[in-house]
Amino acid sequence: MIGKYTGKYNRIFGRGRMAGVDSWILIGHKSNCRAESIIWNNQPMNSLEVRICVQNVIHPVIIFELHKLCKVSIYNESKSSTIIPVSSPTILAINGIQTQQPQTDSIPLKQYDFIVFSIQVICEPEVEYETDFLIRAKCITMYYHLLQHSICSSANNALPLIALDSYFVDEFEVWDSYIELPRGIVLLRETAETY
Repeated sequence: MIGKYTGKYNRIFGRGRMAGVDSWILIGHKSNCRAESIIWNNQPMNSLEVRICVQNVIHPVIIFELHKLCKVSIYNESKSSTIIPVSSPTILAINGIQTQQPQTDSIPLKQYDFIVFSIQVICEPEVEYETDFLIRAKCITMYYHLLQHSICSSANNALPLIALDSYFVDEFEVWDSYIELPRGIVLLRETAETY
C-alpha cells in the first residue's frame, strides 16, 4: 500500500478492522503542528485535517460511503465520549494515486483496492496542537456496504450499512511522534517510528 499519502514516512495514529475491511488514521500535518483557527456556527473553533485510509481486503466489492455519517468521538474532561463535528470529506487518492475524479458519495472498492480521504475535524479552541486532539481522540466511525454480487452498478444490490470503527493510539504512542519544546511549542519528530 505504498502511494500518495501512504508512504513509509506517514505516521499511523489509529487503526480498525471489520469484516474484511481495514482502516488506518493519519494526520495532515502542518509544519508547526498547529490547528487552524476557524469560525464554526458563528463561534471561534479550531480545525485539523484527519486522513483515513480504507482497504477492502477480502470482498469482491464493497461500496464505501464517504458522506454517510462519518463520526469522530473524543474523550471530554469527564473522560466520557463525545461526538464532535466533521466537515469537508474529500477523496485524496485511490490505490496510491492522487485522484482528480469528481467527489462522490459512494465509492466502489474491489478486493485489495484502497482509498485515502480527508475530513476536517472541528475542535474547541483549547485544541491548539495536533497532539491536543490526538490525546483526546477515541474513534472514527465510517460506513460501507457489502455487495451480494460483484456487479456494483445497482444500489439495491447492496446489503445494509456496516460500521467500521478505527480507534486512535494511546497518548504514549502519540508522543513517540512529537516533541514538546519550551513554552509548550510542539513539533513533529523527524526520527519517529512509522507504525
